[in-house]
Amino acid sequence: RLTRDILRGSADHFLTGCTSTIAPLRAMGIPPERIGTVHYGVDETTFQPQPARREPRTILFVGALQAHKGGVMLLRALRHLQRPARVVPLPLRRDPVYGAEFAGVLAEETARGFHSIEHVPDLRAQARLVRYYQAATVFATPSLESVFELVNLEALSCGTPVVASRVGGFPDLIADGVNGYLVPPGDPAALAARLEQVLDDPALAARLGDAGRQTILR
Repeated sequence: RLTRDILRGSADHFLTGCTSTIAPLRAMGIPPERIGTVHYGVDETTFQPQPARREPRTILFVGALQAHKGGVMLLRALRHLQRPARVVPLPLRRDPVYGAEFAGVLAEETARGFHSIEHVPDLRAQARLVRYYQAATVFATPSLESVFELVNLEALSCGTPVVASRVGGFPDLIADGVNGYLVPPGDPAALAARLEQVLDDPALAARLGDAGRQTILR
């Protein structure tokens, strides 16, 4: 209670990075007129579309190996795809236990041989990361819980549509059916259905991607 009292009196205004953070501030007794939202940004000159690099039927995942990021759920969603795809996971090691689980499921999926998988762990070179964003047909953010993910901004800025879980502040950025799709968290079949919808329809992917880029520029 003392901490909350100090926080309430520590500033005239409280700025959140996304609207999902407003509710906890309101619960602490901070009045709505003292709360505003300034969304995160991205360098749109570095993260920009390059249509010549776009690859067909390519799913990209960029995220830490932590349970709430949902990397394993994405791998399980691949079993629900009806047609083969190129899958590029770019995971960063965080939780060793979850990392071991991810590695096990990835090995199983790779051995199945249905999809073409390019595993690029712990990528730190930004220029190479940008090229992966530019090449992907669709970007997957299967987070089970989150406040916000900068990777969604980076993908949209590169003109790549995003299929993400409906969690946290994701709906602030992703308009369902406009610049990507939102799916229930923890539902691999729903995730796969939306990914496949974008993979199967290049015109849809292009329309969503163009709208995503305009979202970032606005």
